[in-house]
This record gives sequence, structure tokens and C-alpha cells, in this order.
Amino acid sequence: MTGKRLTVVSLFAMLGTVAMAQQPMSLLFKVEDGGALSWLNGNNQTRGMTYNASTGHLLVADNDSVAGNKIHVLDPMTGSEIGSGLNNTGIGGGTVNVGKVAVAADGRIYLSNIAIAGANFRIYAYSDESAAPVVAYAETPASERLGDSISVIGSGNNTKLLVAGMNNPNVALLTTTDGGQTFTKQVLTLDAGLVGLSFVAWDPSGTAFWARKAAADSLDETTSVLYAISGTSASASAAKAVAPGKGAISVAVKNSVKLMALAPASVTAGATDVKGIVWDLNNDVAFAATGSGLEKTGGAAANVNGTGDAAIDAQNGRVWFLYTNNSISGWLLPSGSTAVSDWNLFE
Repeated sequence: MTGKRLTVVSLFAMLGTVAMAQQPMSLLFKVEDGGALSWLNGNNQTRGMTYNASTGHLLVADNDSVAGNKIHVLDPMTGSEIGSGLNNTGIGGGTVNVGKVAVAADGRIYLSNIAIAGANFRIYAYSDESAAPVVAYAETPASERLGDSISVIGSGNNTKLLVAGMNNPNVALLTTTDGGQTFTKQVLTLDAGLVGLSFVAWDPSGTAFWARKAAADSLDETTSVLYAISGTSASASAAKAVAPGKGAISVAVKNSVKLMALAPASVTAGATDVKGIVWDLNNDVAFAATGSGLEKTGGAAANVNGTGDAAIDAQNGRVWFLYTNNSISGWLLPSGSTAVSDWNLFE
């Protein structure tokens, strides 16, 4: 990608909702804070979400002692809760007991806590949704903050986890030789270190990852940067995606088209029309935006930690956004009553 290309992208991003409104997504469901899900209750503690393709379920990690510090299971089409959630025996410790959740290609589920330097960091592994968790990685204590963002790629002995933490300039790479039961950590030193709260997501190549800093406002423009991994270091490449103030990211491929979902991470109370975005990384343009705002009724509740999450089901053309303290919602790509046929045309 050339510098000229990125200038065009920046101009496109500044045009904002006018261009993005050409491809609105169609709403499947929206569950607001304080609504049907008792644990989505404005406490800044619902921070992680992913789609489990092996079961067709949406998994949401919630650090709520009332609801049980656990991974909840949702119907991806309606947002309704399924069962009582995953087994949380032995889950605890760290600064935040339950942080982020990710699912590998073989269906193994990984849950992280969040630990500041000096606290105990943990990655828990589930063989499936009915299994009890086991500690797959422990760092006692953590040398730097970890767990604010995780991403997984591969399966079996090829499973690789990325872990990032607020104000931690580096990223941890966790690898396994026993099918994901235990992991070994390697610190990736970045030539352009991460600052503040940054989110990471594997590039489908498996040899690079995307990193994005959380925005302080829903309209701020921030940049996702592709880092190429080489040994124990990672170098920022020229590949970038520029879009208005979003936070957590998720990347998936649909027939060679690389898509990035960007969740809101606004900390501004009262904001309206806060959109989730799906970016076409192949062409550096916005592919789609949510057809309506993700904030709760009456205006956004402040999200002082800048957290949230996004998940993509590229196979079925669906995307979900967790806007902490505001809502969990599901959407069809790209939009409207012809969403399925439009997605097929996009193929």
C-alpha cells in the first residue's frame, strides 16, 4: 500500500457516515444495558466476546460476581441467553477475574483474566463448551500488564495466542506443543511500541497481526497497523486501516476478501449514533456500518475503560458488537432485506 493510497483512505474516513451509510447492516438483535441480560449492568466489567463456529454460539466474558464471573452463551440470532454459562470452577485472580475470550479453529476456548504488573495472569482453556476450565498458562506475577486483548489462530499444536495489555508496549505470543493444553510465552518487541489501551487481532496469514489503539471519542480517527512477525520482534508495515474512533478489532476472510470489524470504544457519555464498522482491508475502504447506533436508549453510557469487542462469522455474513455499558448487538452483512443475496454478490 502506498502513501498516496492511505491519503485517499484518510479522506474517505473523514467523510464519515455519508460514505459508510451506503452499506448499512441489517439488525438481528440489540440487547441494551439494564435489559434482558442481568449481568450487562453498567459496571464496566463486560469486556470480551467471540463467536464459536463449532457450536454456532456467541460467547461473552463477564467479570460480574453476581452472575458468577463466567463466559455466558447467547443465541447469535436473538441475543437470548442459553443455559447457565460455561463452567467457571477455579476462575479467579488477576486484577480482573474474567477479561477476554477467544475460540480456536478446533473449538478449544481460551479465557484470559486481566493482570497489572505484579498480579497473577492466567489463560484458561476449555476443550469445549461443556468442559471444565484448566489453567493453560500462568504468570505469577506478571512482569507487565496483560489480558486487555487476546486473539487466537490455528488449532492443535499450531494454536497461537496473542496477548496485549494497557500501556504495555510489547505483545506476548503464546505457543503450544500439546494441542493447547499448556503454552509457552515469547515477548514480541515492536519497533513502534503500543501505547495506552491497544487491541490486537491475528492477520489470517498467521505471520502478522493488527493492532489498534482505543479512541477517546466515538468520532476520533484512529489507525489499525499491520505488524509482521520475525523471530522475537514485530515490525510495523505500510498496511494500515483508518476509521473513526473504534476500539476492539476482529479480522476474518470471506473468499479472499479480508474484513475487519471495529467495535465502539467511546468514553463519552451521551454520545448518539455510535456505529460499529466493518472495513475492507483489501481495498482500504469501509465495507459496511451498522444501520443504527449501538448506544443505549437516551445516549451512550460512559465506558471509562474504553473496552468492548467485535466478532465476525464470515461464513454466514454476520457480525456482533459488544459496546461496554451500552449493548450487545448482532447484524447481517451487508444490509437490508436482501442481505443474504447481497452478501453472495460480494463473494
